[in-house]
Amino acid sequence: MSSIVTSRIPKELLEKIMLLAKEAKVDRSTIIRKILERGLREELIEYAIRKIQSGELTLWKAAELINISLWDLIDEIRKRKVILYDIEDALNDLEAIENL
Repeated sequence: MSSIVTSRIPKELLEKIMLLAKEAKVDRSTIIRKILERGLREELIEYAIRKIQSGELTLWKAAELINISLWDLIDEIRKRKVILYDIEDALNDLEAIENL
């Protein structure tokens, strides 16, 4: 189901949107939806990475939130050079294993 959203944007931004719409041979609404979808995906990835780093989300739940596969999320994390498991984590894991 669609909803109507109204927003004011600078004239320069509208001109760029119209340029892209003309090039893609689509209407203004279509290109705006495409831009919003891409921007939202990017924002969700950044949000999810922050939540993963803070321990509030697992990789699996983050991938579900973004609506991408787990492997695509891992690729996005890798592209951004985000470290989720560092030396300290490895040393803690080794210590835990030694104490078994």
